[in-house]
Amino acid sequence: PISWTALMSLGEEGYMTLVKKTMDGTMKIISGISAIPGLEIVGKPDMSVFSFTSKKANIFGIADRMDEKGWRMNRQNNPESLHMIVTPNHLQAIDDFIKDLKESVIEEHENPSRSASDSCVILYGGKTERMDERDRVEYLLRNIEKNYRL
Repeated sequence: PISWTALMSLGEEGYMTLVKKTMDGTMKIISGISAIPGLEIVGKPDMSVFSFTSKKANIFGIADRMDEKGWRMNRQNNPESLHMIVTPNHLQAIDDFIKDLKESVIEEHENPSRSASDSCVILYGGKTERMDERDRVEYLLRNIEKNYRL
């Protein structure tokens, strides 16, 4: 529905221009991430949605450092990675993002964080303290009720 609304609002040419800018920005981010030693893109993304990981540093420690710099990083499991969705709003911040990511990777190499999986559970779009199965189900149900009126 959002794409249809954008297409109707911008027209086909305007929409295609926006898509091209978004994909160019996505490729710039992917190239920037790939150029940082120790980081790698998961899979071969075709669109502006992708994730990246590190086999040399704690990716969640890197995410915590990015959070401290004002970025909102979405953590994922299997594999432990950071999820990104690039939109036109992100295009103006690409250079700053890559700069902060490089700094965060260096900081994590120089002063490694404790493993995130030791103390928290990663849920799409967030994290929470480690808890047993029953508490985890209750936590998820509370958040679903809070965020989505059932």
